[in-house]
Amino acid sequence: MSCGLCCKGIIFNRATLKPHEIGFAKDSGLRYFEAGNGEYAFHLPCNLYQNNRCSIYLNRLDACKRYRCNLLKQLANGSIDLEKSKLIVFQVKSLMDSIDKQMINIEPSSEFRQKLAKFLDLQYKNLIIREDSNALFKDIDSFYVILHRYIEGRAD
Repeated sequence: MSCGLCCKGIIFNRATLKPHEIGFAKDSGLRYFEAGNGEYAFHLPCNLYQNNRCSIYLNRLDACKRYRCNLLKQLANGSIDLEKSKLIVFQVKSLMDSIDKQMINIEPSSEFRQKLAKFLDLQYKNLIIREDSNALFKDIDSFYVILHRYIEGRAD
C-alpha cells in the first residue's frame, strides 16, 4: 500500500537522517537541517515525494524504511485487511481535500498541516469564523478521529 501520509507531513514534520545519509540527502536535494546534538533531520512534507510517489523509493532513507504507521502495522499483523486499509486512506485523503478546499483563503501556498494550524488558531480569535465554519469543523474532527485511530504511530 502506498498512501504517502507520512511523506506529506501529516503525521510528523521531520524525520531523522543517519550520518552516512547526509551526502545522499544533499545530492538528492532533500531539505535537511541540523537537528541538534550533531544529528540531522529532513523536513516533511518530503520534497522527494512527487506525483503521489517516492521518487527515490528504491534508495529511500533509513527512517522511511523503518517507519510503519499503525495502519500498516495492522495490515501486516492481519488485524485489518487490504480493502479496509485502502478505504481508510481514501477517507483521510478525501477529508484532506475537502478541508483544503474550504481553507482556500488561509495561506494558499502553505502546506496542509500549516494551513490547518493557522485556521484552528484563527477560529479561537474570531467568532465569525467559528459560526461560518461548521462543515469545516466537522471535516477536521473526522479527519483527526480517523488519523488518530488508524494512522498515527510514533517511530520506533
